[in-house]
Amino acid sequence: MLRRAYTEQEKQTFHHLRFHHPNPRIRERFEVLWLHAHDEHFPNIAKLVRLSEASVRKYFRLYEQGGGALVETINAYRPKSALDEYRDVIIEDFRKRPPATAKEVAKRIKDLTGVGRKPRTVEDFMVKIGMSCKRVGAVPGKANLDEQEHFLKTVLDAEIARAKAGESVLVFVDAAHFVQAVLLGVLNEFCNYSGASCGFILITF
Repeated sequence: MLRRAYTEQEKQTFHHLRFHHPNPRIRERFEVLWLHAHDEHFPNIAKLVRLSEASVRKYFRLYEQGGGALVETINAYRPKSALDEYRDVIIEDFRKRPPATAKEVAKRIKDLTGVGRKPRTVEDFMVKIGMSCKRVGAVPGKANLDEQEHFLKTVLDAEIARAKAGESVLVFVDAAHFVQAVLLGVLNEFCNYSGASCGFILITF
């Protein structure tokens, strides 16, 4: 077992961070160090925290090499997409004319950047850049005057106020009345980056 003389201050720091660090993975690392500082052997620490002994030894080496700052560093592998280079161009284009389907997204991205991707792949990219798919819910085919009056007074006015406050997006669409049936629509749009709700409500006339 690798031994080290820990100061009382180090032990107090380990004790605090094993409970209060915001990242659970980092809390786990300081739990390992706290146990080691209290004379536990690596094999036993591994059993107590349910980690491999290799991981336990790795956390000890991190502390030895760079102190607490290195222990708190997580170098996660994040693969980059070829589309990341064109992110701003794609966002600008989609804000001007939001796409309706993933197939359309793939074609427009290919036209804009020359990078070809399958629809399933571009769906993931759409989420990555902050877009979300909004589906229009079912609306009764026949008019009910009482329900319409209730909707206007209790729902629509409130939604208009929310939209003006930037808390939602209100979309008005001219419906084809002669169909006398529900038409499922789809909207792909960007969420509000200010943290407001990304909810959509579709009103048909």
